[in-house]
Amino acid sequence: MSATPVVHDLREARSLLEMVEGRKLVQPGDQLRYVRRAKGEVHTARVLEDDQLKLADGTRHRTPPAAVRAACDGKVSEGWRTWRRVKDGRTLLELCEDANAGREIQP
Repeated sequence: MSATPVVHDLREARSLLEMVEGRKLVQPGDQLRYVRRAKGEVHTARVLEDDQLKLADGTRHRTPPAAVRAACDGKVSEGWRTWRRVKDGRTLLELCEDANAGREIQP
């Protein structure tokens, strides 16, 4: 029987910087992007020192779902699957899965 990885409830407000057992998923200053192809929209956010996400309009949000809801007028809520780290194109969920599996997360 294999060990089940620790998976946090991503719907809860948690620190982006220390999401999985103290491992950093993103760094302050990292850029995130969500391309909403169906609407022809591109939304961006920047990770701040206090773990919040700052959208292009200047608003700050504590969680990825809150940020994507604000960016998309409440029409999208799955921020962990939609936000991608610009430098490598990986979703926040993929970064969490790597951390849970013990794989190295490149800063």
